[in-house]
Amino acid sequence: MAIQTPALNSFAAGELSPLLDGRTDLAKYYVGLKTLLNMIAYPTGGATRRGGFRFIAEVKNGYNTASAVRLVPFEFSTTQAYMLEVGDEYIRIMRDQGQILWTTDPNQSSHTFDTVQNWTDISIGAGQIGFNSASLALDVYAASNVASGWAEFQFANLASPEVVHRLTLENQNEATPIMAGVGDVRTINSASFDLSALAEQNGGTVTVDFDPNGATQIYVGLVNQNEGSATVDNVILRRKYYEISSPYISSQLFDIKYAQSADTMFKAHPSVHPQELTRTGHQAFSIADVPFISGVAAAGGDIFATDFPAVVSFFEGRSAWAATNNEPQAIWLSETTDIYDFSTGSNAASAIKATIRALKVNRIRWLIPLSDLLFGTTGGLWRIGATTTAEPVTPNNVSARQTESEEGSANIQAIGIKNGALFNQFHGQRLMRAQFTFTSAALSGAWEAEDLTILSDHIIGGDDNVATMIEMAWQQYPHRILWAVRSDGVLIGLTYNKAQDIVSWHRHLTGTEDNRASVESVAVIPGTQKDDVYVVVRRNVNGTIKRYIELLSDDRIRVITDGRLLDSYLDYVGDNDSSVIAVGGLDHLNGASVSISVDGATHPDRTVINNSVTLDNRASQVVVGIKYDSELETMRIEAGSELGSALGKVKRIGSAIILFYRSAGCQYGTEEDKLDTLAWRRTTDKMDAAPALVNEAIEVTMPGDWERAGRIIIKQSLPLPLTVLAIVPRVDTSED
Repeated sequence: MAIQTPALNSFAAGELSPLLDGRTDLAKYYVGLKTLLNMIAYPTGGATRRGGFRFIAEVKNGYNTASAVRLVPFEFSTTQAYMLEVGDEYIRIMRDQGQILWTTDPNQSSHTFDTVQNWTDISIGAGQIGFNSASLALDVYAASNVASGWAEFQFANLASPEVVHRLTLENQNEATPIMAGVGDVRTINSASFDLSALAEQNGGTVTVDFDPNGATQIYVGLVNQNEGSATVDNVILRRKYYEISSPYISSQLFDIKYAQSADTMFKAHPSVHPQELTRTGHQAFSIADVPFISGVAAAGGDIFATDFPAVVSFFEGRSAWAATNNEPQAIWLSETTDIYDFSTGSNAASAIKATIRALKVNRIRWLIPLSDLLFGTTGGLWRIGATTTAEPVTPNNVSARQTESEEGSANIQAIGIKNGALFNQFHGQRLMRAQFTFTSAALSGAWEAEDLTILSDHIIGGDDNVATMIEMAWQQYPHRILWAVRSDGVLIGLTYNKAQDIVSWHRHLTGTEDNRASVESVAVIPGTQKDDVYVVVRRNVNGTIKRYIELLSDDRIRVITDGRLLDSYLDYVGDNDSSVIAVGGLDHLNGASVSISVDGATHPDRTVINNSVTLDNRASQVVVGIKYDSELETMRIEAGSELGSALGKVKRIGSAIILFYRSAGCQYGTEEDKLDTLAWRRTTDKMDAAPALVNEAIEVTMPGDWERAGRIIIKQSLPLPLTVLAIVPRVDTSED
């Protein structure tokens, strides 16, 4: 009987391919994992639970055949970044982790009173409405508490009945509350106030949000059921969320390529004239055809008037367009002094057209500006540069060459990253890095493509090897992670640092095992404390399919109350003087079973009823959302044998020392259905507060018996943090 205690102190290779299960001869085997689910591999070697996804908004059209949306980042500056919800012929804008709301909607209807105007008096008993000449407002008067002053107005021909609207008004009388309601059903009397939305407030602004559900005739009712007058002014009905029209339909969204310079973004699609999205303010975005000019007289000088490019970028001060339907192997570079001008000539600043020559069709898929203009085609990697490397590209020295790599590209926008590019291989199941390799002996170099999925070849294709990558985004800070969406709705991540040889894949599922959700889009913009990762998620909520925009929360947890470890969550953050017994605003999870954390501790699950949940006790910090499991499973532990390899030999892991960092318990074991729970709370901890996070090595006795696999599983199913830095198992191996 041989006993060993190997140290598993790095998981930097991430989740490895099942085909490597026996490759104990590889160095990466000993820093790899069989499973890394809903956890992130740190570049330093440990692994931590990902943060939960915070609910931001439901997409405009909910869920139907035309409701698919794509997220597109718009980075105006280092301090002003927007996330675009690009849907079926519309674009909505998000900033500072929330949707931008209309303040001045061109479609709005408003009332500032100089007369009663068209408001109808349907008061009950000794109630009435009238014009207040002193304050130029509408008085809604009741002679007693049994009377009702009632004013009604019909908004006819609502311009956008398919979107959520917001009603706001001012009540100038602090002493008398006003009830305001809006809906598509006409009110009858105060006893049957059957409007779809209702709010009551004394002095100040009253806000009511409602969904017309396609109705164009909308009624607004103002009711005072208290003795005295409520004095109302500035009644405004507007669309709630700021949006602009777009020429792209739902089926075209994921074929859009884009490139941005300051406040201008160019968009390219083979079926739509190139578009220019510009911004001059938070509610001042516009999109229109790019106003090209050139020496070509046809179509007013627009060289793309009828043949639209599919790819766009910028290079050396020029705009770059490529791959029209009629010329899929051509690239056009604008003048250096005017990115709209494609007038060709012999001057150094003149526009350039280059067509690659190959033995087979090489449709251009993407362009990335590096030292050369690197571009991927269906048949390989190419570059455009000057014939002399020290010079900029001009019409007289431009050179288009195929690189040494023959890896074709899928139709996904590549990502430029530190003198290279990450791109999806032609068949959609490999991630490649294009990089320039310099050979000092030969005093020359070449562009080459490296397969970053070679040790994790299952990560994109999935268990049945049919999934493909459909979109990806780069999160520079804090961990350097490439996020990608698979065609089967699984989100995958790659912690990547070439200088440290870190290539670590991880998978992320959201929703419960019997009600799995699907991620459909991902994008990243700079945030305040990290780069913000946004996703579009399709969820089944109480039998109804919904599409939500959600934001990945920070996994860097300092204290227990920092944790946001539930999906589609909303939170309440107060203090000891502002605790709550109920949490509302959970419309997006109405009817669903949810998990809850209160002041850093777990709470029994609840079902959301009437958009809220009630707690057992008051709490100052509450997080409500959908639970998810995080799991780390090691490879077969190759240790414990004195007669060669321990692979496949009967062994038992009797105990293990687990080094935790800022963690709050876990489940552990050697078999999925035989896990023990590590107690987080100790007898010395106070019962009225959550215990402190664990930062220590803890020895545990492993459940399970003798078997041949020899793996260790560490799992967290509660909304609590978990970070594992190292595992030291005691392995008993039988030599019989």
